[in-house]
Amino acid sequence: MADKNAAAAGAKLQVHRRTWNVDEYQRKADERKAEEMLKVAADPASSSSYSGTVIRRDALDRNRSRDGNDLQIDKLVGKAIVVSSNTPLELSGGFYCKVCKCSLKDSMSWLDHINGKKHNQALGMNMRCERATLEQVQKRMREHRPSDRKKATQDVDDEVAALDELDSRIAK
Repeated sequence: MADKNAAAAGAKLQVHRRTWNVDEYQRKADERKAEEMLKVAADPASSSSYSGTVIRRDALDRNRSRDGNDLQIDKLVGKAIVVSSNTPLELSGGFYCKVCKCSLKDSMSWLDHINGKKHNQALGMNMRCERATLEQVQKRMREHRPSDRKKATQDVDDEVAALDELDSRIAK
């Protein structure tokens, strides 16, 4: 009842609605963005979350994807290693990626990782392949074509002739 009387008397009702100080939050956002930019500039591989800035990345490169990750498979052959919860990741067995700082347990997951989006973006590459020109395709085809094509066909013809001669000898 008291509320109705207060409203009737023209008293103003207080609405408990939060108001935001736009200038203060804009300042905080600018500070956070500046900190992120400094962090990314210091170590681009460490930024795992999207910072809102558009980064120009190079095209996908097969050789660059594997740089810095020398497997050394035969390094630990015949050696026993005790792995505990305190063992560093790079010594815990399996494969360790220095770029992404992660440990992988088998070769299939290793290959999936080094060909994957996360690893290649940490190296500064996008997942788009370069578009090849006609000349590049023709050059690649010439590289994979047998160099002695005439010799190869001549060898086949000689073999066929030898087999025909053998057949004619058997038939007699």
